[in-house]
Amino acid sequence: MTRIAPVPACLATFLATFLAAFLAAAAALAVTAGLDIATAQQRQPAPQAAQQAAPRRAPQPPPRDYRQQIADALAGALKTSIPIAAFRAGPLQAARAPQPGEQAVCLRAESQGRTDYFAAFLTAGKVETIRRAVGIDRCWEETRYDALPRPAPPKTRPRRD
Repeated sequence: MTRIAPVPACLATFLATFLAAFLAAAAALAVTAGLDIATAQQRQPAPQAAQQAAPRRAPQPPPRDYRQQIADALAGALKTSIPIAAFRAGPLQAARAPQPGEQAVCLRAESQGRTDYFAAFLTAGKVETIRRAVGIDRCWEETRYDALPRPAPPKTRPRRD
């Protein structure tokens, strides 16, 4: 028969001291937050709190030509086989916390029987980044997408002869 060795007195003392210090720190934190210990122990996080998206940044005035800027940026930014005419843009929104830029626009591209989502980000009224949409962008939830204008022809520099 296997015998379990008793817990050494020094380990028991250490664990008791550690537990007391931990509970004291938890109580101090709860008091600092304006709660008493009973309230802090009974409080359960709301299930929706974990599912809520990050707060949006303060809204900026929309640039008048942001849709044209996005169409022009798409022409040179994306290395995909999706034609620019397949892209549709959602409304301009304030960017969420980890997103780059101040404002965001969701883009939907339907080509070859497939739907792809992208996100464009603007800072100071200029397109900063265009990338494939990720979870925080929530582009798949957007319902209103409108066609983008045609991209402006590329500017040609005068030839030097």
